Amino acid sequence: MRIIRDLSFEEAGRRLRRAHLAVLAFTWDDEIHVMPVNVGVDRNAVWFRAVAGVKLDAATAGIRMAVHIHDSDVVEHGGWSVTARGAAVVDPDGPTTGLLPQVRPWIEPARGGAWVRIPIDRLDGRELASSTDHG
Repeated sequence: MRIIRDLSFEEAGRRLRRAHLAVLAFTWDDEIHVMPVNVGVDRNAVWFRAVAGVKLDAATAGIRMAVHIHDSDVVEHGGWSVTARGAAVVDPDGPTTGLLPQVRPWIEPARGGAWVRIPIDRLDGRELASSTDHG
């Protein structure tokens, strides 16, 4: 039998720290924006790079954003998801733990972009698992 269980804060954080690719979601200018971003976690915040455009405009305005990661097992019909939320901040100093190699933009111009930090004020995770799984 399959059950949905909430991940502990610690387990959700562990999975988020291992992520390199996430889905970023936010509302800006009366539109919902959902896009992939390369991410890293440092100082209880999710980090990504942005160049001029909607992501940087929204981050500069301090808009709340959500970062979502997930994985699935189609054979076992299982999977999990983690979502972190917070108000974005453009941070000229960048992360302190050397995330630059991990947070590598897909397009060359973004390499000179700004660091955006989303301090995590809410972290949720769920897992679809077998009722015999204990975590």
